[in-house]
Parts: sequence; C-alpha cells; structure tokens
Amino acid sequence: MGKVRFINAVRVVGLLFVLTYHLFKPALPGGFLGVDIFFTFSGYLITSLIILAFEDTGEFGFWSYIKKRFCRIFPALFFSILFTLPFVKLISPDFTYGIDKQIAGALSFVTNYFEILKGGTYEAQLLPHLYIHTWSLALEFQYYLFWGAFCTFVLFVFSKIKHPNKMQKLKAFKLILLASLAIFTVLSYSNMQVLFNHYPEKTVAYFAATSRMHPFFIGSILGILFGLRLPYKISQKIKSHTKSIKVPAIVSFFVAVLSLVILCVKVSFDNDFTYRYGFFIASVLTVVLIMSARILHEIIPLQKKEPALIEHLSNISYPMYLFHWPLFIIFSNLVTSHLLAAITTLAVSYLFSNLLFYFIEPLFYRPIYAKTENKNNVLCKKSVVAAIICLSVASTFADADIILNKKEISDLEKEQMVGNIVQNLDKIKGLKTGADNTTEEPSLQEEYTPATQVKSILKTAEALDTRIKANVTIIGDSITLGARKRLLESIPSSAVDAKGSRSLLDGYNLLMDMQKSESLGEYVVISLGTNGISDANLYIEKIIDELSPGHKLVFVTPFDGHWNETWKSYKTMQYLRTIKDKYPFVTITDWVEEISKQPQLLGADKTHIGGNSEAINLFINKIVEGLNEAASKPAK
Repeated sequence: MGKVRFINAVRVVGLLFVLTYHLFKPALPGGFLGVDIFFTFSGYLITSLIILAFEDTGEFGFWSYIKKRFCRIFPALFFSILFTLPFVKLISPDFTYGIDKQIAGALSFVTNYFEILKGGTYEAQLLPHLYIHTWSLALEFQYYLFWGAFCTFVLFVFSKIKHPNKMQKLKAFKLILLASLAIFTVLSYSNMQVLFNHYPEKTVAYFAATSRMHPFFIGSILGILFGLRLPYKISQKIKSHTKSIKVPAIVSFFVAVLSLVILCVKVSFDNDFTYRYGFFIASVLTVVLIMSARILHEIIPLQKKEPALIEHLSNISYPMYLFHWPLFIIFSNLVTSHLLAAITTLAVSYLFSNLLFYFIEPLFYRPIYAKTENKNNVLCKKSVVAAIICLSVASTFADADIILNKKEISDLEKEQMVGNIVQNLDKIKGLKTGADNTTEEPSLQEEYTPATQVKSILKTAEALDTRIKANVTIIGDSITLGARKRLLESIPSSAVDAKGSRSLLDGYNLLMDMQKSESLGEYVVISLGTNGISDANLYIEKIIDELSPGHKLVFVTPFDGHWNETWKSYKTMQYLRTIKDKYPFVTITDWVEEISKQPQLLGADKTHIGGNSEAINLFINKIVEGLNEAASKPAK
C-alpha cells in the first residue's frame, strides 16, 4: 500500500488548534479540541493498520503491535523531557516541586490519572505542571493497549471457529469490531456525562480514559468502513466519479475546518456544551476531514504530490506538541512580553522538533541513512547525531541535578499550609477564651523568597478611618491567606477567614453560616474570585441580595497573572467593576488596578503575594481604602 496523500492535513489542523490554544488562547478558547482531532485520527489510523495486517496475513500480533506503538511515541517523549528540563534552571525553583512525579507519570503513560489525583488543569494550578500536556499521550497509549488486547481476544475466539474462507472471516471480524465499537462509543460518551454531572470540577471528566476514549472509537469505526486501503471496486467507483465529487470533497474539507474553528471560538474548557456535545461534534467533523482527504487521494492523479509544507508540519507535529508546552511555561516566566514568549517557544520547539524527527526518531523505528545517500550527506548526519549525543549527555547531568535538588514543597503551598495552621490555631484559642487571638506566624517564607531582603515590615500607608469602630469580617482565598497576619495587625477588631481554592460559591455558603450564627461584622469584605466558577456573577448577586440589613459590603477584585479575557476569574473581575455604583451599600476596591502596576512583586505563579512585604502592604492598602470608602456610605 502506498502512502495516502492529503491525510496529513488532518494532523496539521489538530496541531494548529492546540498551539493556538496554548500560546494565544483568547483567539481560540476551545482550541483544546485539537487533541480530539488527534484522538479521532489516531483511532482511524491504528484500526486501519490492524485491518490491513489481518487482510495480508490473517493474523494480528499484539506484542509486535505494542512494540511499534511504543517505539513510535516513547523515544520522542523521553528526549523531549531530557532536553526541556534543564531550562527549568532559568526560572523559579518552585517549578521543580513534584517534577519527579510529573516525569514518572509522563514516562509511564499515566499523566491523565496523575492530574486527576492532583486536581490539575491548564487553568487551575498554583504553578502549571510542565508535563501536564502528556495526559493525551497517556490516553493514547491506554487506547493502544485496550484496543489491541480486544482485537487479540476477538481473533483468539475466531481461531476456535471454522470459517468458509478468508473473506468471510475478514467480514465477520469487521462486523464484530463495528458492533463492539458502537457499544464502546456509547459507553464512553455516557461515562463522560456521568462524571460531568457527578464531579463539580471538570478534571475527572476531562482526563479519565473511560470518558475520553469515544473519539478514538469514532475514528476506529471509520478505519473499518473507509480505511487506508479501500476495496478495489469501491476505489474504482470513486475514481469513475472524479469530476462530480472532486469539488465537493475539497469544499467539505474546508467547511469542516471552518466548522471546527467556529466551534473552538464558541466553547471553553468549563463550558457545559463542551462536555455535552463539543467533544463529540469535534470527532464527527474530524471524520469529515479524514473522508474528504481520503477521497482526494483516490481521485487526484498520483503525480500530484502532497504539499511539501503540509508533509513537513505533519512530520514534526508530534515533537512540536511535546516541546511547546514546557518551553512556553519557561519562556513566559522569563520575559514579560507574551508575544515574545510565544514566538521564542515556537522557534525553539521547531528547532528541537526537527532534530528529534530527522535524527533521533529514525534510530528507533526507521533507517536514518538511505542506501543511496552520498558520503557527504551521511557524514553530515553522523556529525549531527554526535552533537545530539553530547547534548543528551549534558542534559542528563542537568536533569539529574534538578531532580535531586528539587523543592520538597513550593513556597506557595508552604505559605498556604502555614497560614491554614495558624488560622486554625487562632480559632481554637478563640473557642477556649471567647476572645480573638492571633498566633505568631512562622516566617517560613523568608528562607526562600526575596522578602528576606526587606529589613522592616512596611506600615500600611492608608490609615483606617476613625469611623470604622465596629467589627470587620474578611472572607478570602489563598491570596488573603498570605496577608492574614498583617491584616489582623492593621485592622483592629477584624476577623479573617481565608482558605486556599475557595470560590465565590464557598464564600457565599460561609457568609450565610456566619450570618446565621450572628458572627458577621458590620463591615464585610469579600476577597474572592481568583478560583473562577461559571456562575460567579450569580453568587455575587446572592451575596448582595441575601446579606442582612445593617451591613456594609466591600468586594476586592480578583487578579490572576496568567489570565486573559476568556478566564472566569477575569470575567468576575469585569463584572465587579460594572456594579461599582449600582448599590449604595456596596464598595468595589480594585486590587487588579493596583497590582497590575507592579506585577514583579508577586510570587512565581504571578498571582500570590505571600512572603513579599511590599505586595502584602499594597493588598492591605486596597482593603483599607475600600473600608474607608464604605465608611462614608450607608449600611444596607
């Protein structure tokens, strides 16, 4: 069977969607569906190859099949980690926290379940994992194992049954696979709905193999019905209608691409539509892309080659996928310009991808030197391989140093852990004595952060209005937790309840509990929203509507150094700004406006303030400003 032309365009479309999503997310907020294009294409390709092997030999060797799949994806994965990990030395040591577990998860093809256990997504982490993107490789290899084992089982059963001839056996094999795939598709899609409904966070539904394999199964169905090698009669029939189907095939391809673009513009990671229909629609549109490309291969003369650019991008699409994410995390933490970080990422990823595809991958599954090559070309390639070996050795030493000297806990997690412990101790003391108590907070951050350079704690520049004599209740998330001790010192008669990962929904529930127990101060400060939720606006309004009379409400706008206008936290900030003058008893104090002027004061995640006295001082100033403004307003 010769090479099927134009089908590589499908893989390129998937790559472009993923790169756009990761590097320029506002332009394509649903670009993560590019992974589903890969999944559907992979299902089509693998099943087509299984059918071809059975047609040619009447057998299917599971171990040789797994060996080929492993040699195709593991070496590139291994070298991408080997070459990208040394770059971590250029950024905060916090990124080394848990790096050994990330690498182990990636190399053992279980990253998807590692991220489920960690609760990680591309948007919901203190510090983004460098190798979170390998979850898709884990899922792909899990599909290889499951589908290969299932096909082996079916053929084992077939071996016990007599068939009239080879064609009848092939037909029966295909029918059983089709029926099974239809069932698997329904089960996988249904499991996604169950997981989506059961878990408030989307992590499980997004990463679980049971819920995400239906794109592979959809592609596998096409691989059986319209595979890489069509029956002679079908091929001839298509060719006989060249004039009538050529234009529709081209049009259908571009219509499918346009439809995918529109879909990716409309959906987002946390959008309900994405999980109800988005992944399924993306897989169906990918089927249209594959069929269109497959038809064009049949009807366009063999002399017409596939565009060289498409073939080249397809060749390096896998290594580009592997390299771009960790490099983007690193470069975006090195330079302030997002555009420069993205361009640098693409350039360095392209360089590594070419080295990987043309010089490293051939060592494992295809010959690196053609017999007809001249001596100069062979010598040049050998020189490049020698340079790569030297680079690999150097990278190995750098990687070992990073792993052996990794941080056991990041400053950000340490900040939250210590803050929670101290807050709980204060609550316990308060219960014992019936009075407010503050425990001296261990200054664990000073050992690791630039805050050790600050010789004295800055006093709040903004004095608290003398009219604010009543109690102040502050409800916050991990940002507030990092400033809790200073808040208690700076605002007399205040009570601070802060907790990592707290959302506006959680804050609303806590507010209602405090209100029922009559422990709510006259001034209520809500510093939430960084942990975005889809219905944040609803809970902002519920807080405003259900707050008891006699209180004054202050909202602090949330900030996230990684966000863009598609993020829920950003939309929450924008919504708070729109209600600034809507309610007489509500004050909006703009933390975003203040910290955006000095983002260098934030931690490694570009969001948290703990450990930096200047950042803490600015945060408290904004809260005090909000309270002073609220003092001049009427209570509800």
